[in-house]
Amino acid sequence: MNSKDRATIIKNLYFPENFIKKGPLAYKMVKKDDLCYLVGFFVDNSIDKDSFYVQYFVQPLFIEFTTFVFTLGQRVGGIWNKNNISGLQISLEPFFL
Repeated sequence: MNSKDRATIIKNLYFPENFIKKGPLAYKMVKKDDLCYLVGFFVDNSIDKDSFYVQYFVQPLFIEFTTFVFTLGQRVGGIWNKNNISGLQISLEPFFL
């Protein structure tokens, strides 16, 4: 699956208004006291051209960075197919409560 397809998946999924969508990524910045971090979702490739994974993550912003490190987070469900976007949307809903 190419990056344009993955960006289209993010574009077509519902995220709360405070999320920013950029390519295959949807994220929001959270500030609490002196702490700042990103919470987000990333659509990643799989070995099958019609399937993909969705990774959710938390990225602390106490050090300047140029890449995301998915050490805090995990995959949402298993492998997804672009024909099951409604199932993915249902799996994302608990994150927005």
